Amino acid sequence: MSLSLNRAFRADPLLSTLPIAAIGVAGEHTIIIETETPFSPLPGYLTSPATAILSPNSLNDEDEVQRPIATGPFKFESWKAREQITARPFDDYWGETAHLEKVVHMGIPDDRTRLS
Repeated sequence: MSLSLNRAFRADPLLSTLPIAAIGVAGEHTIIIETETPFSPLPGYLTSPATAILSPNSLNDEDEVQRPIATGPFKFESWKAREQITARPFDDYWGETAHLEKVVHMGIPDDRTRLS
C-alpha cells in the first residue's frame, strides 16, 4: 500500500505539492501518513482516483500501469490504455456475484465528443 501511495504523491502533479513527509506501514491493514504540517484536507485528497492502491505487479519500470490487477466482483478481460476496459464477472468473488455478462468502459479523450 505504501509503495502505491508514495508513487501517487510523487507522480501526480497536484498531489506532489501536498505537505507529505512520509508514508509507512504500521501493520497488515494500517498505513501511516505523516505530514510536514497539520493538513486537514488529506482525507479528501485520498479519495482521488490517483491514490487508488495498485498492485506493484501491475506497473512497469517507469511506474506506468501495464496490467490492471484488482479485486471485486469483476475481472479484467482486456485493456487498451486510454481507450477501453472490458471486464467480466469474477466467479470466485467472495461477495454477491455480478448480474451482468460484461462491462465495457470506453474512454473518450476529446472533450467536445464527450460533451455531446
